[in-house]
Amino acid sequence: MAKNQDPGIQQVAVSRATAKALAKGHPWIIADETTRQWPAGDTGDLLHLQDDEGRFYGTALYDPQSRVCGRWLSWERLTGLTTAWLRRRLALAARLRPYVVADGVGAYRLINGEGDGLPGLTIDRYGSVLLVQYYSLIWQPYEDMLVAAMEHEWQPEAIFIKERPHNTRKLEAGTTQVPIRLVYGEAPPEPLLVAEGDLTFAVRLQQGLHTGLFLDQRENRGDLRQRVAGCRVLNLFAYTGAFSVAALAGGAQEVVSVDAAARYCQWAEENCYLNGFVAGHRTLTEDAFSALQAMREEGERFDFIVADPPSFATTRKSRFQTRGGTGRLVAAALAVLAPEGFLVLASNHQRVDWPAYLQDIHQGAQGGNRLLRVVHQASQSGDFPFPPGFTEGRYLKYVVLQAIPSA
Repeated sequence: MAKNQDPGIQQVAVSRATAKALAKGHPWIIADETTRQWPAGDTGDLLHLQDDEGRFYGTALYDPQSRVCGRWLSWERLTGLTTAWLRRRLALAARLRPYVVADGVGAYRLINGEGDGLPGLTIDRYGSVLLVQYYSLIWQPYEDMLVAAMEHEWQPEAIFIKERPHNTRKLEAGTTQVPIRLVYGEAPPEPLLVAEGDLTFAVRLQQGLHTGLFLDQRENRGDLRQRVAGCRVLNLFAYTGAFSVAALAGGAQEVVSVDAAARYCQWAEENCYLNGFVAGHRTLTEDAFSALQAMREEGERFDFIVADPPSFATTRKSRFQTRGGTGRLVAAALAVLAPEGFLVLASNHQRVDWPAYLQDIHQGAQGGNRLLRVVHQASQSGDFPFPPGFTEGRYLKYVVLQAIPSA
């Protein structure tokens, strides 16, 4: 490989397939035979990209240990990253947020990786605390500059940095830990209480992979809230009960939250208590499929059934996987859904697109001998922007379906 005229920055070739993807706006360089010929380098090194005919394809950050071995930054021929450059990227992202985050929302995403020009990096606000997540270690060499830029732009009371493991399934099973570090300020007591309009949620920034509140579902929680007045609601894979709180705030007559983890059921009860919703809510610590079977046998019926399962979930009684498992979940849920009730389903599985997801739902409806119609579909909240050529950026699928009579 030829050295770039800029000292210390390698000029490297990309395959025709990668060049085509970059031209279409996809910001990842996937390891292939061409990248295996790149010279040795360190994580976070800048790379200048060119195709086999010498055409320039922008500047990327090098991640030699990852399948995504390069993350595209800019069409400019950058010669280095500085605090001033980072501040400009943060400021640009900050100018968007008042347009996509309503007043009174205290927990939202400030930086959404590729969508805000900082690939492999997210920054979330929880009140006056910032949580940085490295989805790639390319940002570690620039950490001091990043912290300084965040301090200048947002004046937080504390900043945490969490390194996301590649194998999140092991982490959820409790066989590995999430490295998290306090890099600025003083750690707040946990749980930290954050506002979502007139609602309050307890989050725990230093425990496990997730904080207890999925920020990308904020607008969808608002959607559910508008639909459920006077209804019986079943919330499967309830996690910490955020959808349950939204349903109760919307006037649901009764909400049952089901989760296989006792700690999450307790957390859901805590969130309901924080919002004054004690009556009308109960939790069930049980595998979702076992709970549905028992409810079917008992003749239970719900007007709304909400299911936002993880992409993969394993309990002693069952195993769930989005691809293929969604249909089974739909069929089981339909057995306890009221005749003209509503299913509210969500998935964050990147590798299952909308057509495949809807087909799985259709097959589940056939298995449950019911007809369904889509009445609403959405994705993640507006503080999770993504480039139009980056299909992985539109990962969240949220759909409301109504059961209809067959004749």
